[in-house]
Amino acid sequence: MSLLVPVAIFGWPLIVLVLFLTIPARRAVLVGMLGAWMFLPMASYALPGVPDITKMSITCVSVFAGVLLFDPTRLTAVRWGLADLGMLAWILAPLPSSISNGYGVYDGLSASLHQFVSWGMPYVIGRLYFADAEGLRELALGVFIGGLLYAPLVLFEARMSPQLHSWVYGFHQHVFAQSKRGDGWRPTVFMQHGLAVAMFMGTAACCGVWLWHAGGLRMLRGIPVWILAGGLFAVAAACRSSYALLLMLMGTAVLFLSRALGTRIILAGLLLIAPAYTVLRTVGGWHAQELRDVAAIVAEKRIHSFEFRLNSEDALWKWVQGGVLFGRGRLESLMVAGKDEFGAFIPDGLWLIALGKFGALGLAAMLASLLMPPALYLARHSPRDIVGSRYAGATVMAAVLILYTLDNLLNAMVNPIYLLGAGGLVGLQRFRPDGGGEFVVYTKTR
Repeated sequence: MSLLVPVAIFGWPLIVLVLFLTIPARRAVLVGMLGAWMFLPMASYALPGVPDITKMSITCVSVFAGVLLFDPTRLTAVRWGLADLGMLAWILAPLPSSISNGYGVYDGLSASLHQFVSWGMPYVIGRLYFADAEGLRELALGVFIGGLLYAPLVLFEARMSPQLHSWVYGFHQHVFAQSKRGDGWRPTVFMQHGLAVAMFMGTAACCGVWLWHAGGLRMLRGIPVWILAGGLFAVAAACRSSYALLLMLMGTAVLFLSRALGTRIILAGLLLIAPAYTVLRTVGGWHAQELRDVAAIVAEKRIHSFEFRLNSEDALWKWVQGGVLFGRGRLESLMVAGKDEFGAFIPDGLWLIALGKFGALGLAAMLASLLMPPALYLARHSPRDIVGSRYAGATVMAAVLILYTLDNLLNAMVNPIYLLGAGGLVGLQRFRPDGGGEFVVYTKTR
């Protein structure tokens, strides 16, 4: 580990401070969040008396502190309401789980604090700065530009192997062997895993192509946006993640088809896939044989990995029966005590981790925190709004959140950038068609 690691981690708050002093607050938030998540090292520091300082915490806390220092009145101006209960329930989910499993209130509060930092803070920041059509458009554009900045680094590692994190910070952030895919490499750049990079590049491509197609964004720095977005599709494919590539193509197809037909039903159908899957795989008793058969045909080389994931889901559902409502608290006991009873298994998907640790209520809260924002957006706005240019940023961020939730069926790559969109969508107000400004969706809570 090089000296640059603590310099980058502990120096980032100063960079965020400069951002708030020199550019508009919304732009400072966007650059501060994206810049940290894209380029800071995957490092962790354990300090006495405070939660561990990690890339996640420094990303979120730095920007949140900047808001408190330079724009504190914005917090009191937010209209909180019932729509925020999904995220609140997910933040508090560890508390009843810890109490019911005998770990105590302190353990639950500590885990809830971790949830607040990694989920709640970016969500609140999104509520503060991206809760309008222009803000969500700027967020989508920021993700697109972030993907363009990452593209040469991704292509380099796809050819030369994941080396940038090691060269810059002195260590590889994950198991290097997992980066090898066939005759090439899965780039990791400065994120936690190659799967996270693939998902980020795929969503960046979706943002670019939709802003071009529906949002009227034609040129960027003198270059046609369709060329840049098309290039990102190719770069996303170079990430060698079949699932992320499938999600990118599916999300783009759904957006284009929705616009062609002038409907929101297709996006709504996409939104229902993740909840339906979790219900069918648990209380529904579905063995997913159809998925196994399809995987054996389209991804024969990866069938054993896919089978292991599905078997892990079956095993965890059996293991969690002793505390299905609030979960079993800690997955370590599953990995040790449950191994002999259920066989070797690893809970890879975030939905599975939420179910095992926090039970059915925790799983429902996690899904609500990600899917309630796009669901509310689809319910509040007409099909004409959703496929039109004014709300292009909101629509593509809603699609990104749905795709990210689907990604969490197989993976657990938390990304605070998507949570900015969740907060923005919940707070989004609908524009009056008569040109009379915007009307408020909620009444202010006291």
